[in-house]
Amino acid sequence: MSNLLKFFTSALRRVSGDIAEAHEDDMLNDLLPPKEPWTIEGTREYIRDLCAKANAGDSEAEFALASEYMSDGQFLRPDPFKEAKWMKRAAEHGHAVAQLLLASMYANGMGLPKDDVAAAKWCLASAQQGSSNAAYCLGDMYRAGTGVPRSYETAVFWFTRAALVGHLDAQNELGLSYGFGKGVPQDHTAAATWFRLAADQGHAAAQHNLAVQYMRGRGVEKDPKASMGWMKKSAEEGYAAAQFKLGKAYLVGEDVRKNKAKGEEWIRKAAEQGDIDAMTALAKCYYSGELLQKNIIEAVNWYERAAQKGNPDAQYCIGTLYRSGEGVKEDLNEAARWFQASADQGHSRSQLMLGLMCARGEGGMSGELAAYMWIKLAASSDKEAQEIIADGEPKMSSTERAAGQRLVDDWLRKHAASRDQQAGMVR
Repeated sequence: MSNLLKFFTSALRRVSGDIAEAHEDDMLNDLLPPKEPWTIEGTREYIRDLCAKANAGDSEAEFALASEYMSDGQFLRPDPFKEAKWMKRAAEHGHAVAQLLLASMYANGMGLPKDDVAAAKWCLASAQQGSSNAAYCLGDMYRAGTGVPRSYETAVFWFTRAALVGHLDAQNELGLSYGFGKGVPQDHTAAATWFRLAADQGHAAAQHNLAVQYMRGRGVEKDPKASMGWMKKSAEEGYAAAQFKLGKAYLVGEDVRKNKAKGEEWIRKAAEQGDIDAMTALAKCYYSGELLQKNIIEAVNWYERAAQKGNPDAQYCIGTLYRSGEGVKEDLNEAARWFQASADQGHSRSQLMLGLMCARGEGGMSGELAAYMWIKLAASSDKEAQEIIADGEPKMSSTERAAGQRLVDDWLRKHAASRDQQAGMVR
C-alpha cells in the first residue's frame, strides 16, 4: 500500500492500547509553553473553548483537537491516544479530512489497532464526500487488495474520480491502468493522455512514463527526442528510474550525445536513491571497465549494496568475488551465503555454483543429493549445468536419482508457492 502511505501523516507514532477519555482539565494539563504572540491565559482560553465545542459535537473543533495532539501541534503535548479519540469523533461526525486521517491511523496501527478493513471503510467515507486524496487512496487499496477484495475495475473507478478533478498521482495510476490493461481494456493512447496531464504539471513518475511511451511509440508517435526530453525532466525531479535510464542513454550514446561523465553521474544518483537496477549496472560498469574506468572497490561496494536489497544478479556477482577473493578477502562461507540467496530466487548460475560447492564440500556446503538438486535446477536454463547432469545421471543409481528428483520437485513446489504469494503483493 505504498501509494496510500504518501497521504499518511508523518506525525503518527506507533502505540497500542485502549483510548482513554479526555477532559478539559486533562487538556489544560497537556498545554505546551505558549508561543508568540500567545499568552498562557490566552492559550488556556482557546483550549477551553475548543474543548467545549468538541464536547458539543462540533466536528471542526474535534478535528482541531486531534490536530493539536499530533507531534506538530501548536498548543498541546503530542498524544496519539487522544489524537485518535478526537480524530474518530470528528470522522463519525462527517469530517472528510478526519475520515482520511483516521483511515491512515488504522492502516498503520498508530494510536489504534491496525485494521485494514476499518482503514478502507473510513477511506470510502471520505471519498464519498468528494475527497480526491481519499478516492486515490481507495483506488490504491482496491488495486492491492488491502482491506478490500482486490478489484482492478473498482480501482480504476476511484482513480478516475480522483483524476478527473486533477489529482496527479491518480492520473498517473490511471495511465498505468490503461497501459497494462488492468481494470480497463488496454489502450496506450488513453495511457499517454493521462500521463501527459500529470507530466505537464511536473509529476515525475508520469514524466518518466510518458518518456517510455515516446521511446516505444505507444499511444504516441515514436519520438526519441521527446522521450529524452521527458526523461530528463523526470530525472531532474529526482525520479530514480528516469535517472537510471537517462544515465544509460548517456553512457552508450542512445538518442543523446554520448557522455560517460553524465552517464555515470545520473546512474549514481539513481543508485544512491536505492534503485537496484542502477546499483547493479553501476557495479558491472566498474567491474568490467568497458563503459566506465575499472574500479574494483566501487564494483564491490555497489554489488554488495544491490545484493543486500535482494537483487539475484548482484548476489551472484558478489558471491563470485568472495569465492575468488577479487576485491575482497576470499571467504567461501560468504560466497555460499550469497549464492544461496540468489539460488533461492531461481538464479541458474547461482544454483550451479551452489551445487558445485556442495559437491566439493566448500563454504560449509555438502551433500551429493543437495549438489544434484541445485545443478538439476540450474539445468533448466544453464548449458553447463545440462552437460554436468547429462554426464552424471547415468552414473547414479535409480534410487539416488529418485531421491534427488524428489528434492528438485519439493523445491519447485515451494518456489512456486512463494512466487505466487509475492505476485499477490507486488504490482
